[in-house]
Amino acid sequence: MSCTLPLAFLVILGFISIPAAASCEYYIQRGTPFSIPLNYKELSSKELTWKHNGNVIFKRKKGNIKPGKAEDISNEGSLKLKELTLADKGTYTAEVFDSDGKICHEKSFILCVMEKISKPSVKFTCSDKDVIFTCTLTNTEGVTFKWSQNRKLLVGKTETTLTIGLKQLKEPDTFTCSAVNNVSTETSNPIKPTCNGTVCFKGLNCNSLCVSLCLSLSLCFCPSLSIFLLVSERQKFKMSLFCSTPHPPTSYQLSQTRVIVVYCLVLIS
Repeated sequence: MSCTLPLAFLVILGFISIPAAASCEYYIQRGTPFSIPLNYKELSSKELTWKHNGNVIFKRKKGNIKPGKAEDISNEGSLKLKELTLADKGTYTAEVFDSDGKICHEKSFILCVMEKISKPSVKFTCSDKDVIFTCTLTNTEGVTFKWSQNRKLLVGKTETTLTIGLKQLKEPDTFTCSAVNNVSTETSNPIKPTCNGTVCFKGLNCNSLCVSLCLSLSLCFCPSLSIFLLVSERQKFKMSLFCSTPHPPTSYQLSQTRVIVVYCLVLIS
């Protein structure tokens, strides 16, 4: 049985089948099998050709197959690909011809083959006001990032870095980075930031205050000690505990009129 296709439609199809800036219709992970669907019935009496980037990779005419093998094609003409490699990406075109050599059906597909994402890792650095998280990944091509705080997605945070103010952090807070591409998703191990701040009198240098108050007391004890500043504020009667670091940031300033007691607690590490 012959089939007809208007010439005008063929011309239009030739222009739209492979757009210059076409996006992938199928994203497949490298190393996995995939069948490109044709789903064309009544193929037994027709010629079938599959092309990859313009090169014929399968041709069946009057029962003869060359190139290719019979197991490369399903009963409805779908092309079976096994253990995809990066070289298998590109444009696949199926062509069906009747017994008179006239084209009955033509369809093109764009296939993208991608690597599975490796597991990202997260590091953090502290400034005097913020903690900056950095998501590290071996290959970032085609990858988007997502950040979560305490397993809750942070909407709109899609960069490789995340900045959180120290005032926003709570002791149990944990953060994770997820890397996503079109074939896989991987999430880092949770990380708990340990940035510490220092409270000072207004007008005094934080370093000099901590050194003068805390190191003087530590002379009476063993050298390996952790120093803490405990500040009692008049406002709302809240107690705030701040840990001094080896290089304390000049972050918080308290008015002398608001400070009741400032003293050092020397705790063994």
